[in-house]
Amino acid sequence: MKKIYHFNYDYGVAEVTIAVDTDILTEEPACAILDFYGWYYDKETDRIGEVVKMCAMEVIRAGVRCGNDLTAIKEYVKENSELDLLGDKSGIKVIAFEPFQFDEVRLELEEIETVEK
Repeated sequence: MKKIYHFNYDYGVAEVTIAVDTDILTEEPACAILDFYGWYYDKETDRIGEVVKMCAMEVIRAGVRCGNDLTAIKEYVKENSELDLLGDKSGIKVIAFEPFQFDEVRLELEEIETVEK
């Protein structure tokens, strides 16, 4: 069975859509992945969903560097994760990514502090 997860980060600042083949990513490997990364999860929660959430966060982090280039994002995640989280072997596939749109209008200077040497 395939499930599609749609994530929205910070009210649309970034969005990720991930497809999961639940015949490949089952509860047992999901638990092993979460434990490997030390990802906190409630034992009653959907462990597959937690793995997908973890992957969505990795995609968003990678998107800050790579924009919306999915190939570059997958390579970045692969190079910076000890496990190959995205791809056919894991059953997890990023379908779409809408990256952060950095804009100086969103940057607000809060304070300038003068410090004596």
